[in-house]
This record gives sequence, C-alpha cells and structure tokens, in this order.
Amino acid sequence: MKKKNVIFILVLGLVMSIFIYPKVANAKKLEVEDMIRKNAANGVMFDVALANPLLEKSTDKIIFKAWLTTHSGNLLDEINSGKLVIKINNGKEEQKVIRDNIEWRWDRKSSHHPKAYIMLKKMDDKGHSLITDATESIQLIIKNVRNVPTRKFTWDDKVALQSLIVD
Repeated sequence: MKKKNVIFILVLGLVMSIFIYPKVANAKKLEVEDMIRKNAANGVMFDVALANPLLEKSTDKIIFKAWLTTHSGNLLDEINSGKLVIKINNGKEEQKVIRDNIEWRWDRKSSHHPKAYIMLKKMDDKGHSLITDATESIQLIIKNVRNVPTRKFTWDDKVALQSLIVD
C-alpha cells in the first residue's frame, strides 16, 4: 500500500511539473527580438521592447525601452510623457487606459538616434495590480510624433505578461 502511495505522489508531482514548469522555463527563453515591436512613419523609426521579461530582477514598474532613428530633425524636442498612453486589456473584466504617471526618461540624448525608457508603476493608486492573470494584452501608444497621430505597440504573449504581475 505504501509503495502505491509513493508511486501516486511521484506521478502526481511529475504531472504538476509539466503544467507549472513551462511557465517558468519559457520566461528565461525570451529574447530581446521576441519583445520588440516596430513602427516606421514620416521619417521616424521606433523599436520598442517590453523590458520586464528580460530583466534578471523583479521591479515595481512596467518598463519599455525605446530605440528611435531619424535622419532629419531633432527627436529630443518632439517626445515627452504627455504623448504616451498605455492600454491594458483585461479581457471581459475591463480595459484600463492610463494617461498619467507614465515616465519618459532619456537613456541616450542623440538628436538622430536617441534611446529612452518608458516606465509605469505596476500598481494603481489603490494598491491593485494593473496586470492580472486575466490580462490579455498591454499596448503602448505614442501620439503625435512627426504628424503621425498614433503609433501602437502591443504585447499579448502570456509569458511576457506574467512578468508584469505584482509578486
């Protein structure tokens, strides 16, 4: 009888690990290229990555990294936090549209090839996580750069979204 119980526990453990392990293992397999979304219009190219899945340590912020390229004009004067919107689609539950408390921080101030970080706290003012298990996607919108009304960057990969849930 004890032998059957031990075998049952081992099999149960194996089955559970099959369902739990991929979530953890896949998070480490994500590459920068998996997280980059691109937009090019009116002489400005944006490469934006959702950075959280690539970080070694957890953080209390949702972090995007943006690489910009142009061959005319100065991008440093055209972009600021006021041009950013983040939409979080929590399925049937709700869609959150965030316009405030989004930080744009220049990492490299180059008029033609700047880099920046875009950050937002993972928790709202009431202490609730913006991203939950129900979250289906997160979208960064950059408005009105070089006469392009909106540039949209969307992430809907479950492994990436899991990295945004508050521990």
